[in-house]
Amino acid sequence: MTRNPTVHERVRQAMAQPDAEHDASGPMSCKAHGCPCTATLDLGGGWHCQWHAYCSPDQWQGLTQQLREHTWLLEFITDLQMRHRRGEGSKVLVALATTFWAVDPYMAPTAEERQHWGRYLWRLREELAYRVGRRSERPEPREPQCRDPKIWSPRVQPMAAEHSHVA
Repeated sequence: MTRNPTVHERVRQAMAQPDAEHDASGPMSCKAHGCPCTATLDLGGGWHCQWHAYCSPDQWQGLTQQLREHTWLLEFITDLQMRHRRGEGSKVLVALATTFWAVDPYMAPTAEERQHWGRYLWRLREELAYRVGRRSERPEPREPQCRDPKIWSPRVQPMAAEHSHVA
């Protein structure tokens, strides 16, 4: 019995060719034909992206078409994630997101999302799910579970202080 490669092994394989375009047969590709997304889940039927993993194969073609029509949003989410991981400050990211969503201010980061960037990235993914038909309602900004900064992690406390002027 052959063993499926782990996500880490697949990432190493893909990193061996960092400048390659998305290859539908590459080690990080979603099993759905033509899907522009990276495969992240193996639920027993091969590697799929988070969008195709939970829908039936008869829905793949329509979903893939929707994802391809929303490549602009996929690329924006990926760009923000990479900038955040590289440590670009939240002021830069907020300015970028606010400019990007100038025609749809509802999608600009809220004051809470500016302090907790992961919440904003999650809302963007939910917005993509809504736009491609995998979610029935447009996502609302997430409310914090706790507003007491004394119990926030040391990593979050400086970001909260940076944005304390934001109401």
